[in-house]
Amino acid sequence: MAAIPFPPVALGWAESRWDRFATDEDRKHLAGDSLTYSDIHGDNVLLSGDRTWLIDWAWPTRGAAVITPSCLAVQLIAAKHSPESAEGWVSQLEGWKEATPESIAAFARADVGLYRWQVEARPEQEWLKAMLAATEAWAEHRGCR
Repeated sequence: MAAIPFPPVALGWAESRWDRFATDEDRKHLAGDSLTYSDIHGDNVLLSGDRTWLIDWAWPTRGAAVITPSCLAVQLIAAKHSPESAEGWVSQLEGWKEATPESIAAFARADVGLYRWQVEARPEQEWLKAMLAATEAWAEHRGCR
C-alpha cells in the first residue's frame, strides 16, 4: 500500500473516522499523505500466486502511513495472533517502517474509542465485540490504554 502513489482525484479525502476518538495531538499523528485502506478482513484480501488484491474500497482516504498496517495488526489479533505476532507481521510493511511509537499509540487509542462507540451502537454485533477486544489487547500491549 505504501508504494501506491496517492491518486490526485483523492486529495480532498482526508482521514477523519478516528478524529472524534483522538486528542488534538493524536489527530496530528493520524494525518498524512498516504493512501489508506482500513477495511482489511478475510473477505477483502484476495491472494493468487504472487498477486494480492484489496477489494471493497468504500472509504479510501489520505492519512498517516501507520493506519493501514495498524488496521491489519488489529485484524491479526482478532484472528488469534498475539499482539507481538501481529506486530511481527506488520513490521515488514513500509507503512509500519514509517511509523513512530507516538503514531502507533495514537492509532491504538483512537481505535479503541471507535470500537467502543460501535459496540455501544450495535451491541448485538459479535464481530464488533471481537474487534474491540482485539484493539484493547493491542492498546494494552503498546501501553497506551
